[in-house]
Amino acid sequence: YKLSNPELAVIGLLSSLPITGMGPHAALRGATAPPWTVMEQVEKLFKVKGIEADAAEIPQDVDVLLLVHPKALSDSTLYAIDQFVLGGGRALVFIDPYSESEQVAPQSTPMLPASRSSQFEKLFTAWGVESEPGKVVGDLQLAAKVRMQRQQQILTIDYPVWLNTLPDLFDPNDTVTAELGNITFATPGYIQPLEDATTTFRPLISTTENAALYDASRFLDPNADPQDLLREYRPTGNALVLAARIEGPVKSAFADGPPSVKAKAGDSAQASGSAKDDAAATEARKHLTESIEDINVIVVADTDILADRFWVQIQEFLGNRIAIPSAANGAFMVNALDNLVGSNDLISVRNRGSFIRPFQRVNALRREAEIEFRQKEQELMQRLDQTEKRLIELEKSKQGGADASMILSPEQQQELVRFRQEKVAIRKDLRDVRRNLRRDIENLDTRLKFINIALVPILIGIGGLAAGLWRVRRRRYHAGTPAH
Repeated sequence: YKLSNPELAVIGLLSSLPITGMGPHAALRGATAPPWTVMEQVEKLFKVKGIEADAAEIPQDVDVLLLVHPKALSDSTLYAIDQFVLGGGRALVFIDPYSESEQVAPQSTPMLPASRSSQFEKLFTAWGVESEPGKVVGDLQLAAKVRMQRQQQILTIDYPVWLNTLPDLFDPNDTVTAELGNITFATPGYIQPLEDATTTFRPLISTTENAALYDASRFLDPNADPQDLLREYRPTGNALVLAARIEGPVKSAFADGPPSVKAKAGDSAQASGSAKDDAAATEARKHLTESIEDINVIVVADTDILADRFWVQIQEFLGNRIAIPSAANGAFMVNALDNLVGSNDLISVRNRGSFIRPFQRVNALRREAEIEFRQKEQELMQRLDQTEKRLIELEKSKQGGADASMILSPEQQQELVRFRQEKVAIRKDLRDVRRNLRRDIENLDTRLKFINIALVPILIGIGGLAAGLWRVRRRRYHAGTPAH
């Protein structure tokens, strides 16, 4: 590929995440980190050129613009992106309502916003697409398993906002997703077309119709109970789009022309001269009010899809970093860039298989069991809390006087005994509910073991006996038949 394509395509990278290995807060602390694995793969196939967050223009040699978690971009930068796309440039955009990979600001900088949401609405509106920054998508059918500790017990639960999407949910007719395996998402958002859009909205990756929506703000609380996501799960009844291709004619998001650039007080003469030169260069470029050809943009409603911890394991061997993928996130990224550049040459030699072959029936039983018993568990927990509070009140009344028999009437003493018995019964019911969560799965497991270990050999044995008896009878028949 490199011999036939000596000139590598140029990818312009504008990211607020430390995708190249060095984030702003890490740089302040003097720390270093390797690039994310997905960027290591990209840099082997393309020439990557970094673009500053306050850039007033996109370099002319950039073939595809890669935007990762755009936040607080100035109008000048948004205008540069707008004109780049209108002029025929391609773009791959990763947004997120709650980016788990965003670096947390130090306590010394409280002025930074707590929100971890991307901000790109102005250009999205011009392109005929919208997202809901305050909503995170969950899907119990695609949920990843996580371990958590509760009351000195280690529980394994479905975490509905970490999704493992399978090829059945991909667009089989688009070269970017047609041959990929599973792709993982973490607290993703969703995108949808505007009603008056002039573009074509083509979903690449979607959820099932069992998807639900959560407020992104709830994930800012580190003490939140993950099980609340299961208790409050309310399916929307519609499949939500996680990634889509946007094509078609569009108009500029800046109908009135380039935004005005105001000089800051105290700038040096050199900075003022540079600003004047930039302004003159911007003025010299022709303002595009509409696209010169149909735009081609791919939008993905998740940035954590690129983070190593969600799709690849890194092992050190003799000083080298070896990446062992568990999902096709990296292949999806490179496929999208390669396709937007205008070539599909490398797609055929990349991963085609599925990394995960799920047990569909087991997963379905697990989901049905959790939906059925989580509500019952919640009701029992509420009853247990009320019973314990009532017991505490009665115990305090009993200890309040010198003579317990004068404090509690016989009816109150009976009530105390009843509450204690009820507390024991509720705890037993809770154990039964948690055991029932795995009952159907264990029954299916037992049946499968019987089929694989016993039933198949038994059938083979019966078949062998039947064949042997048939041969014995055939010999006897021929032996008893007189020769002619």
